[in-house]
Amino acid sequence: MDPSHFFFNEAISTGLMIYEEYLWTRGSMKGMIWVADATGITTGHVGRINLPSLKKLIYYVQDALPIRLKGIHIINTSPIVEVIYNMVKPFISAEFINLTHFHTSLQSASEYFPIELLPNERGGKAGSIQEFIDANYKRMENCRKWFLEDEKNNRVNES
Repeated sequence: MDPSHFFFNEAISTGLMIYEEYLWTRGSMKGMIWVADATGITTGHVGRINLPSLKKLIYYVQDALPIRLKGIHIINTSPIVEVIYNMVKPFISAEFINLTHFHTSLQSASEYFPIELLPNERGGKAGSIQEFIDANYKRMENCRKWFLEDEKNNRVNES
């Protein structure tokens, strides 16, 4: 929760690696609902967001990532989340704006997805956050060699 421990580019890289591992091991899917928890987001986090990287991420998710998003849900929102959203809204397509929903309570989120799929600490029944972290870490370790090779050799010439 401490903004000094938040590194935006590393967080995005980790999230994309988790998704890539999912694609490799399970294949594509008919649709995905993305849920983010905004608990603890402060103005200190906003200052650590790299806007050019965020813009590239948005374009990548909208135009290149091989998924079909059915919804984007931000739970436990606060006014600072609206500030962040307004920073990125100019880069977001109308389709993605329509998929995006903000929830201050789990009751409003339950209209869109089953709350029991959330971690126990967030009102669900799917296991503890630490269990999710441990499982993701193990999967990433299993792909470590591939990720290192990919990082070393698969570069894009953006010129």
